[in-house]
Amino acid sequence: MDIFDRKTNHRAFTTNSMLIDDNVVEGSPVIPVLFALPDATLQPGEYRMEVHALDSYGNKSPIHSVNFELN
Repeated sequence: MDIFDRKTNHRAFTTNSMLIDDNVVEGSPVIPVLFALPDATLQPGEYRMEVHALDSYGNKSPIHSVNFELN
């Protein structure tokens, strides 16, 4: 996961890879993942969060993004 400041496009936060094998449901194309946003390290403002997945074969999913705002 990467979080970018939408005004400057600078990376405000990034995470290491997370192993989610235990969350896989056989036959489902969706893998549920839950994590807390680092609101203690982010200042109020407008942000974009980007996430993608990588499997053990090196296949990478498209980047999925969402805009959000902290007040």
